[in-house]
Amino acid sequence: MVSYKPFRYLCVKNNVHPSDLCRELNISTATMSKLNAKKDANAHVSLATIEKLCLYFGVGIEEIVEIVFEEQAESGGRD
Repeated sequence: MVSYKPFRYLCVKNNVHPSDLCRELNISTATMSKLNAKKDANAHVSLATIEKLCLYFGVGIEEIVEIVFEEQAESGGRD
C-alpha cells in the first residue's frame, strides 16, 4: 500500500503547514487531505503532485511516498 507518512514527517521537520503548500504549489485541498490522511490505506495522488512536492522540498520521491508491504502493515512498521 502507498503511505504518505514520509511527507507528513517532512512537513513537520521543515515547519511547513499543508495549507501553505496548497497556496504555493496550487494543490487542491482535496489532494492535500489525501496526503494528510492518517489511515493505513492512503488514497492515490498523481505523480505530477508528488513531483511538485519533491521540487519544493528538494528531495527524492522516497522522502514523500513509501510503499508499505502487508507484512510491515500488520507488524506496525518497517523491519
